[in-house]
Amino acid sequence: MSSVRALLREITGLTALVDRLDAEADLITSGVDSGDLIRLVVRLEEERGAEISAEELDGLTTIAAFERLLHTGGAAAAYGEATA
Repeated sequence: MSSVRALLREITGLTALVDRLDAEADLITSGVDSGDLIRLVVRLEEERGAEISAEELDGLTTIAAFERLLHTGGAAAAYGEATA
């Protein structure tokens, strides 16, 4: 599975920007186009083999949140929330 950062580089073509982004930086305010985020979600759905739900999409605004979603498979973990 590709890393989120590698996919962002490929999708956006903004290698220098993506490489210097802090993992917790908001992608939109950092200069990543919303259309590129949609393409990222589609690619991740293909790699994950499952649709990313609307609940999971809400709050996926950083590289770290996308990575947590991929590694844990759940929305609560993606947002850094504690799970019981």
